[in-house]
Amino acid sequence: MSYSADDLAELKSNYARGVAEISRGDERVKFRSLSEMKQIISEVESSLSGKKTTGVHYPTFDKGF
Repeated sequence: MSYSADDLAELKSNYARGVAEISRGDERVKFRSLSEMKQIISEVESSLSGKKTTGVHYPTFDKGF
C-alpha cells in the first residue's frame, strides 16, 4: 500500500493525542492499542523513506575475556 505524508502526519497527530480510532469519510480504523499504532507509524515512515526493514536480529556471543 502506498502512503502519503498527510497519512503519516494524521497518524502521528492522533498518536500524540492518545486517539486510537480514526475516521475518514466512510472509512473507520480502530487500533487495538497505541503500541500497535506506533508500529504502523514506523512502517509508514520506512515506506515513505524507501528503506526496507527486515526485523532480523543476529545474536552475538562473547566469551567474557
